[in-house]
Amino acid sequence: MTAGFQQFIPRDVETPVAEPAVDQATRPANSWQLPEMRGGASNRSRPAPATDAPAELADEVVDELATLREQARQEGFAKGEAEARTLLAEQSQQLQLAMAALREAQAWLEGEVQKEVILLAQELAQALIVKEIDADPEIVTLAVERAVAMLPSAEGHIQLQLHPADAQLLRDHAAVAEPLAAAWDISEDADIRRGGCVIKSRTSQVDQRTDKRLRALLEQVLIDESGQN
Repeated sequence: MTAGFQQFIPRDVETPVAEPAVDQATRPANSWQLPEMRGGASNRSRPAPATDAPAELADEVVDELATLREQARQEGFAKGEAEARTLLAEQSQQLQLAMAALREAQAWLEGEVQKEVILLAQELAQALIVKEIDADPEIVTLAVERAVAMLPSAEGHIQLQLHPADAQLLRDHAAVAEPLAAAWDISEDADIRRGGCVIKSRTSQVDQRTDKRLRALLEQVLIDESGQN
């Protein structure tokens, strides 16, 4: 029986060296990797991200902003145009009022200037008349006779109103030359300018005062000149 079995001799077995324990907290984070998923049907059915939606939204926003800007511009233009028309109408009315006032002032000024011109011309003409009378006293007699001849009827009593100096010249001339008509009555009036006279009868009157005659003559001259211009 001993011959059929070999003697068991125990073999040396190498005792594995124990690895030092590693703390799970200190193990590197990349020691574990996500296993690769292959052949999953879910990967094929997942839709691609919609990358065109933000661009379309941006275009719509830009178009909307452009529309709003154009609308605001049109509204601002219409409002500005209305305000400009209102301002223009007000300024036009003010301009018309100013022009009307200017025309009135011009008409008044022309009237005043015309009056001054007439008065100046009257004074100059009157000075010439006085000078002529002093040089030739018979001018007074001729002026009185011309005025008496303008009466519709020279019959009856006639009153001659003259400046005191002219009345004296008429008396002096009658004393040395042809006497006055018996029906003539000389009266003095200091308001009558030299060279003029007022002739009165019982039914009529002739006003030949020089200032009145000169004024009418000068006004006619100015009217004729304005008509030619």
